[in-house]
Amino acid sequence: MNALAKECDEASVDNPFNWDVMLKIVCRHLDIAVSSPRDTKHILKDKREKEVAKVLLECAKTNKKNVNVLGGVLMVVRKLLEDVLVANEIFAKDLDWYSFVLGCLKLHPQHPPFRVLTISTILQFVRYTPSHPHMHEHAIEGLAKVTRLIPFYFDELEVLMSLLMILRLFLFCLNTYRGLNGKPIPTSAMDSLQLPELARTLVELLDRSTSPVFTGDLLDAVSEIMTWIAYYKRNAILRLPSHTGVLLFVAFLSCQSPLVRCRGLTGLLNLRREYGESARSLHPEVLCQMQQTTVAEDLSLSQFLPIIGPTYIELDPNTPYETFIERHTYPFSDECSDGIFDAYEAALRFVDYELNGPKSTDEWHVYPFMRIFGIEEPTAFIIEDMMTALMVEGKEYEARVVRTGYIMRWPTDSTEMTEHISVGTSVSSNPLVTILSADGRKKWPEKAYFYYTGIRALAGSRYTVLANRGLQCADCTPYLKQQIEYEMNINLFSLATAYLSFSTCESSEKAWGVLHFRRLGKAHLMEAATVVRRLSKQYASDVPEGQFIKVLLSATAMTYFSLPSHIIDFLIDKATMPASPSLSGSFKEYSELRRVMLLLKQHRPEASRRWSSLTTLPCPYEDEPVPVIHPLTADDGSTPQVRRCSRFPDATHQ
Repeated sequence: MNALAKECDEASVDNPFNWDVMLKIVCRHLDIAVSSPRDTKHILKDKREKEVAKVLLECAKTNKKNVNVLGGVLMVVRKLLEDVLVANEIFAKDLDWYSFVLGCLKLHPQHPPFRVLTISTILQFVRYTPSHPHMHEHAIEGLAKVTRLIPFYFDELEVLMSLLMILRLFLFCLNTYRGLNGKPIPTSAMDSLQLPELARTLVELLDRSTSPVFTGDLLDAVSEIMTWIAYYKRNAILRLPSHTGVLLFVAFLSCQSPLVRCRGLTGLLNLRREYGESARSLHPEVLCQMQQTTVAEDLSLSQFLPIIGPTYIELDPNTPYETFIERHTYPFSDECSDGIFDAYEAALRFVDYELNGPKSTDEWHVYPFMRIFGIEEPTAFIIEDMMTALMVEGKEYEARVVRTGYIMRWPTDSTEMTEHISVGTSVSSNPLVTILSADGRKKWPEKAYFYYTGIRALAGSRYTVLANRGLQCADCTPYLKQQIEYEMNINLFSLATAYLSFSTCESSEKAWGVLHFRRLGKAHLMEAATVVRRLSKQYASDVPEGQFIKVLLSATAMTYFSLPSHIIDFLIDKATMPASPSLSGSFKEYSELRRVMLLLKQHRPEASRRWSSLTTLPCPYEDEPVPVIHPLTADDGSTPQVRRCSRFPDATHQ
C-alpha cells in the first residue's frame, strides 16, 4: 500500500466516506490546489492542465482498488469541473477520463456512498463539458449503464433525479448526431442504448407514482425521457405489454403540466407516424437549428446550377434569349383536351391560382387541373412550355412562381441536391423549393409569394421573420395573407410543442447554450392558441384547411390549457368528425394529428384508470413568467391583421 492510500485509509477510520477529507489528502500528495476558484485558474495560467489531467488519471488507475483514494480523486475532478473553462481544457479533450468515470460505476458496489459520488461526478461531466468532441460516444457508452442503476434508487429522490438528469442530457445530445455527422445514429449504436429496457424501467417507476417520493418534478423528468424514447425507437414503447406505452402518453395529455401534456401529444405522434421527418410536426431537430450558422435559405442558387441548370434553364442567367424563342417556336406539347394548348394562358392561370387561391369550394378540395392546364394530368413537358412562354414575354417573376409552385405542389426527387449541401446545414424535406424561395426573395423582395413558399412545410424560429415580411408586402393578396398565417400557426404549434417536449431541463439549457426552451415554448403555445382561434373563423369549415384547423384547435387547447375531462372529450369528438378524403391525402400534419385524436378517443377511459395518480401531480415551473412573443410583429411594434378571405366572408368555425 502506498503512502497516499495508507493516509486515506487511516483518515477514514474516524471519518468514513468523508470525501472532503479525502480530497485534501489527495491534493496534498499530488501537489494540486483546488480549494478556491483562483487555485483552479492558476492551473491554466501555469499551463499545467495536461500535467494535472495525467497525474489524476494515473493516480486513479493506480489506486482503483482503494475506495478512499478513488473518492478523493473524483472530488478533485468535481472541483475542477466547476470552472467550465478549466473543465474543457483539462477533461473535454481527453476521452480516457470520461470512460474511466463511467467505469467507476462498476467499482466498489459494496460502498453505496462511492456510487453516489460517481453518479454526481458523471452528471457534472455531462453538464459542464457539452462541447466534448466525443460526447456522442459518451452518451452511447453511458446510457445503458445509467439505466441499470435506476431501480436501486427508486426511493432516493435526490440520486434518482441525478440519474434522470444524466439520461435527459444524453438523449438531448444524441439529437445533434445527424446534424453533425450527416447520417443517423448507426443501428448497432442505437441497439446498445437498450431503450426498451429504459422504457420498462421508467414504467416500473411510474407504477410507484403513489409513493411520497414521486413529485411533479420527477414526472417532468420521466415524461421527457419517455418522449425521447418514442422519437428514437418507438417500438420500445409500442412493445410494452397491454398497450402500456400508448396509455401512458394518453394519460400525459390529462396532466397538470403543459410540458407533460405536450409530451403526451408528441409521444403519440411519434408512435403512429407514417411520414417520419418529411412532415414538419414536432420534430426535435428544430432545437438544434438555432445553433446552425447555415440554413438552406442562406445557400446561393448559383452553387446548384451545375446540378439543376440543364433541367431548369430559366434559372441560369446565362441562358440566351434565343434559346427560349427556339423552344417556344417548337413546343413540347401542342394539344390538350380542348384543342391547341396555349402555354402562356395556362401559365397565367397557374400564377393566378398561386397568388389568389381557389375560385370555388371544390377547388379547395381538388386541384383544378382541367381549368388550369386543360388536361387531368399535366406533364413536365407542359410545365416547360409554360415556363418558356413566360420567359419569351419577359415575365421572369411569373416564371419563377410557376417553377416554385409546381415543385412545391408536386415535389421531385431532391436526393442529388441534398448530397451537395454540407453537413450541419438545416434543410427542408424539399430543399429545391427552399432555395428557389430564398433566391426569389433576393430578386423580388417586395413580392409576398416567396415569403409564403419559404415558410411552407418548414419549422424554425427564423421563419416567423419571413412571415412578418411577407405580410408587409403591398402585393400580399387576401389568400396569401391567410395562407401565411395558416402556415405560421402550424409552425408556432410545432415549435412550441418541440420546445416544451424536448430538452426543457435547466441543465440542458445552460450546458448547450441554447435559448430558454421552456419559457419560449410556453410563449409560442400561447400565441398558437390565439392564432388558431382567429383562423377557425377565417376558413370555411367545408374546405381542407378549415377542417385541419378544427383538429389543430383541439390539439392546441388540450396542450395549452388544463381542462376538465368532459371538455377534453368534447374536443376529441370535434377533432375526430369525418372529414374530406382530400384532406387526409394532402395534409401530412392533419393525418398525423387526427390519428392521435383517434387514439385518445379509444384509450382515454382506460388510461384514466391506469394512471389516475399522475394527473393530480402539481405542475413544476408554474410560477415562471412567460414572455409575450408575437411572431408576426412588425418593426414598428404593430401586429399585422390577416383579412378574412373574400371568398368566404361569412365563414365561421362550426
